[in-house]
This record gives sequence, structure tokens and C-alpha cells, in this order.
Amino acid sequence: MTQTHDYAPEIQTALDAIREFGAPSAIIRGGAVRFPCKGLIASYTAIERQTSTIQYTDRKILVAAADLAADLSFEPDAETDQIEVTNPKTLVTKTYRIVTSTPLAPGGVNILFEIQARL
Repeated sequence: MTQTHDYAPEIQTALDAIREFGAPSAIIRGGAVRFPCKGLIASYTAIERQTSTIQYTDRKILVAAADLAADLSFEPDAETDQIEVTNPKTLVTKTYRIVTSTPLAPGGVNILFEIQARL
């Protein structure tokens, strides 16, 4: 008999942390449809850049899956989506192309997405 784990606490922790510390953002699908969310922006480390195709100006943006869809089914798509992020201090908004979107999904349950974003 297989036991399934309830990921609700992990989903809520990711959502709370990203909402508290993240910047106002939106996933833009097909240039028109907006999915408002919060994005936690980070730079890649030198080691991460050395071992992949990550460029110096790329940004790592963490987005909670629960911020995008209540049923956790929405996934950012590198083919069709962009991510728009507003700096809360300067109110400057930048739109990035999504290069990759990697879900953290233990047991197939989306908790958050690590987005590689490029200007």
C-alpha cells in the first residue's frame, strides 16, 4: 500500500515566504493573459554560471505555484511566457523572457518554480 504525503504545509510555507519577501510580478502568457504573482529575485552563483548556459545578467526568480493557480496545475512555459517584475523600491518594471522554468514538485505536486529569466 502506497502512502501519499500531504504537501499543504510546504505549499503554504513557500507561498507565505515569497509573498512576504517577493516583488510584485506577473506571468504573461502569449503577450496578453496575465497571471499576477510575487517573484523572489536572486542572482546565480559563479558555480551555477560555470556549469550551464546561464548568462551573467540572467536572474533566478522563485514563484510559488499556489500564487499562480489554486489547483497548482499552472506551469510557466518558456515557449510562450514572459515574467514581469516590479522593483518595490524604485517602482521600475522589467519584463524578462523565461529561458527555463523548473518546478520543485515532490510527488508530482508543484510547490514552487525556479525561473531562469533573461532581459
